[in-house]
Amino acid sequence: MCVNFLKRKTSVILLAVLSLVISPLIAIPVVYLLMKFIFYLVRNSDLSVEEKFRKGVIISSAAFAFSHGANDAQKTIGII
Repeated sequence: MCVNFLKRKTSVILLAVLSLVISPLIAIPVVYLLMKFIFYLVRNSDLSVEEKFRKGVIISSAAFAFSHGANDAQKTIGII
């Protein structure tokens, strides 16, 4: 009985550790290729860097703020 319990926990721990190791190995090349693609798109543009990415930063920060505050109602109800 105890051996069976440890076997199940070991597989869960191994899965968590593998995901922590594999995710950066996948994310780093993907982000590198994405940045190369973005630099390729804006290489001949006359606008400054600030003007190019201003709208993107505003949209991404608004999405982050919305998602950050999305769980506030549940927290308030949980306290009540």
